[in-house]
Amino acid sequence: MNDTFGVLDLGSNSFHLVISEYHDNLFRKKYKKKEYTYLGSGLKPDGTIEAKLADKSIQALDSFKVNIEKQNPTFLKVIATNSFRRISDYDFLTQSEKALGNKINIITPLEEANLIYQGVTHTTEINYKNFYIIDIGGSSSEVITVKDKKLTNLASFQFGSSTINNYFFDIGDIKRQWYKACFHVFNEINKSSDSASLQGKYVYRGSENKAIDKLLINSNDNIAFGGSGTIKAVHKALKAILIDQDEIDISKIDYLVQILLNQHDKVYDSDFKKITSVINPERLRVFLAGLSILHSLMVILDISILSRANGALREGAMYELLKDSNIKS
Repeated sequence: MNDTFGVLDLGSNSFHLVISEYHDNLFRKKYKKKEYTYLGSGLKPDGTIEAKLADKSIQALDSFKVNIEKQNPTFLKVIATNSFRRISDYDFLTQSEKALGNKINIITPLEEANLIYQGVTHTTEINYKNFYIIDIGGSSSEVITVKDKKLTNLASFQFGSSTINNYFFDIGDIKRQWYKACFHVFNEINKSSDSASLQGKYVYRGSENKAIDKLLINSNDNIAFGGSGTIKAVHKALKAILIDQDEIDISKIDYLVQILLNQHDKVYDSDFKKITSVINPERLRVFLAGLSILHSLMVILDISILSRANGALREGAMYELLKDSNIKS
């Protein structure tokens, strides 16, 4: 019997478990489960969590414990990202580990970037030396710069599809809120000075230089890859309306935005129905917010082509588990 590897990713929007078998130098998925918890939406500025969403998260972890015991992977790693990094409620963290019956590894932005990079490059054929990796989460968004096929810089911005959705798209006129959301994302990116050098292993904080300036590749044709939920949804939506989804440019993102903003218009009604038939309601709920982030990043970084990666954080953690298990990949 082949070894199996399990990764449980505790994100801001959802908790996601993947268990795979490793055979013939490849991972093959045997089991997956996803539960939307919206933990990031319930996180208050002081690091405490709204009781309702805290309870929902604990219940989800209880459920995952049952699934993990039933599947019984040979190796397991539980990773938590931005929302857990911001939590100050020690009791909640203790209850979470007790409910799950496993240690929760709260990873740093640098560790997260490395796992995303490993996940993208191990699963996706990339014929470029220089490129960006974009990962839009529920409460944070990461941009990684790769130069000469090496990680050079990371910027982690404190906004994601859930937080932008809560701030802008839960109320008000949707078109006006779209422009407000984009303006907000632009401002946050341009004022941020938090950036990390992945070669020097240090973090810039409080620098006069903007984080985004340290990321720029400055090429005539800037290429990006991404495997987050927003980018997967873009890929599905374009496929549903019969638009080439392999090479995504800003005009295709613009068209998706027009469909969502004008969903009741007869011109866009048919395409909107096609999109809603392939994207689940939970993702659709935050899709426009995710697009506001993606659109802004593509403009600021001057990205010509965006391609969907076949893996990201969870897949990177899987390969890390493989390495730790002393099995040759």
